[in-house]
Amino acid sequence: VAIPVLAHLWIDAALSRGLARDRRLLAVVEDEIADSPLGAGAIAGNTLPIDPWVAARELGFAEPPQNPLDAVGSRDHALTLAFACARISQHLARFCADVVELASDGLVTLGGAVACGSSMMPHKRNPDLFELVRGQAALRQGELVALMTTFQGLGTGYHRDLQQDKQVLFACVDGTVDCLRMVRLGLEHLGLVADRCRSTLERGDAVATDLTEALVAAGVPFRVAYRKIGALVAGQRSKDRRLVDLTAEDLAAAELPASLLEHLDVVASAKRRAARYPRR
Repeated sequence: VAIPVLAHLWIDAALSRGLARDRRLLAVVEDEIADSPLGAGAIAGNTLPIDPWVAARELGFAEPPQNPLDAVGSRDHALTLAFACARISQHLARFCADVVELASDGLVTLGGAVACGSSMMPHKRNPDLFELVRGQAALRQGELVALMTTFQGLGTGYHRDLQQDKQVLFACVDGTVDCLRMVRLGLEHLGLVADRCRSTLERGDAVATDLTEALVAAGVPFRVAYRKIGALVAGQRSKDRRLVDLTAEDLAAAELPASLLEHLDVVASAKRRAARYPRR
């Protein structure tokens, strides 16, 4: 156990922040497909009295093609979109990996819509949805590499090889959308077991850093505070006791101030740290 954090900070870090950045990346894709390819012809445009602006405006594009060779041969938008999907899937997989680990320790509950029973053990609940979404990240990476490999070595302009992007990209986008929907469903059926979370933090002496920082705030050099609290933890563990079991007598024996008793509550610790990072 490291340091106590509140659940909203965990979900914000594991999921929300990354997805917010992914939305900005998707805006880049929109910018890359803003030019209409109509009017570019097969390779070099045409000499007919056709106004490409008309088609661009009618179809909702920002402007007509700026270079016909680039218009028919570039697939940068496909690569950016595939990368965005792969990165979204990485963020989803990270969150799902956290949930799987927390579920294995009994720190979260999973509703029947997102967890299934074991084929052999009647008491076991498997976090199926989260494991499946975690596995999908590998497929998104593979689809990105497939596109990059297809486009590698192609000369300027259009080539038949480029037709392969449709099959890969459609599967990539559909799979990403499905995973986003699955994680949303998973969140609706995910709950924290507060008492067990607290006991796990207390058993893991998670307030050790708080005690160290309290000494530093009182003027003790960090290296000295670190050693003192490290020795205190070792002493408690040698007696099969937790840091939260400390008494004023224990602190006095270790030549530490009794004010450290104010820093033993793991929930208060998490709230103190979260105070600098309010919900948005």
